[in-house]
Amino acid sequence: MKDFSKLVLTLTAVCVICGAVVSTAYMVTKEPIRIANEAKKRASILDVMPEGSGDPVTKTNLAGRIYWESDKGYAMEISSNSGYAGRIDLMLGFTKDGRFNKYSVLSHSETPTLGSHITDTFVAHVTNRPAASTDWRVTKDGGEIVPISSATISSRAVCGAIAEGCAVYSDILEGK
Repeated sequence: MKDFSKLVLTLTAVCVICGAVVSTAYMVTKEPIRIANEAKKRASILDVMPEGSGDPVTKTNLAGRIYWESDKGYAMEISSNSGYAGRIDLMLGFTKDGRFNKYSVLSHSETPTLGSHITDTFVAHVTNRPAASTDWRVTKDGGEIVPISSATISSRAVCGAIAEGCAVYSDILEGK
């Protein structure tokens, strides 16, 4: 019984010490992580805005969605849960004259070899298109967008998110 009590006391001490270390690490890194995430979001907003845009201002549309507006365009955050490996978070940019400017990937879990091309080469497939008149489906589904070869699901998820963003963009313009 004495050995058992010693074992319980030792394990309890180890758990308390480990818990304190993890808790301290969390408290120390919480604020720097928040600041880094805000800086990443800000960089994405500036990246998707039309070239030469002024400083964006945070706004809210009638449906309560947050977006950013500059003198030349708009940016908004959109997510899709339809990616091959799950959720894809995007920052979308639109011009004030009705065009989809481009997107930036905030986070994704797509496969490193194929699906991850949504972060680079696929952007060119959708950049600078009319927001309202483009059929934002991939060609395999009867749309206008050529998907990434062997990564149709990832391409489809990005196109779906852009189509959703175009609907929000339209609401923003109607609310003006």
